Amino acid sequence: LNNVKNSILNTNPNAIVKCYIQDISTIQGAKELANKVLADNNRLDFLINNAGIYTTKRILTVDGIETTFAINVLAPYIITSLLLPLLKSTPYSRILNVASTSQEEGDPHIILDNLQFQKGGYSDHASYSLSKLCMASLSHEYAKRIKASNDNSGVLIYSCDPGDVDTQMLRAGWPGYLGMPLDKANDEYNLSTCPFDE
Repeated sequence: LNNVKNSILNTNPNAIVKCYIQDISTIQGAKELANKVLADNNRLDFLINNAGIYTTKRILTVDGIETTFAINVLAPYIITSLLLPLLKSTPYSRILNVASTSQEEGDPHIILDNLQFQKGGYSDHASYSLSKLCMASLSHEYAKRIKASNDNSGVLIYSCDPGDVDTQMLRAGWPGYLGMPLDKANDEYNLSTCPFDE
């Protein structure tokens, strides 16, 4: 995190960069992160929900929630819900939920009474794929609700597949598969910074 901060400050020495480190595998941790951001800022131009996990075993968090679902779906939902009023009060703000083409690999339906594979069917790929399908679905639901609120907030919501990027997660879940170099993975940056009318 400090490397990212220093990189930003090297490019723009006048930038104000605040870093937050938080365990978002817990409901309390996700709430605390959002509350820290709210306490420190009076505007929020964009929120990128990019944190994610890929695990080979079905492990429950301290809240009794399957870990992949907790980190990849529940945490972004909590954080976005708590930060939404600040985003709405900031003109031309954006929310970007990082999904994945993996969402197409599993069951195309979200089985609400088996979101955490408590009834069986768990696999590392099934869990990850479901979590990304849920993130894409959350994006649609947030967009629908914001539009229906008629509050003219102008918040834009995106969901994107960043592409197959050469990360530890890609190497763990898809051994031998080569992704694009990190410095070429710019989809999230481009969606966050492109002119608002594009």
